[in-house]
Amino acid sequence: MWPRDSSLENWALKIGRHIGETKHAYVFAANHFEGSAPLTCQRLARLLDIPIQLPSPETPGLAAPEEQMKLL
Repeated sequence: MWPRDSSLENWALKIGRHIGETKHAYVFAANHFEGSAPLTCQRLARLLDIPIQLPSPETPGLAAPEEQMKLL
């Protein structure tokens, strides 16, 4: 795992140029960059001034973190 600050900033600039032209942007992130794809997506959203909230482990239908590790 390694930080991807410059990559996230670069993507934020690219996406930011088109924010007014579209309703949706789909972002896919791999866990191997920073260890948590949802947190990486949340960091990107913060760079774009778009508030998003990640679901909590208590959200129905989501496996607890220790159970998620068993899926690997």
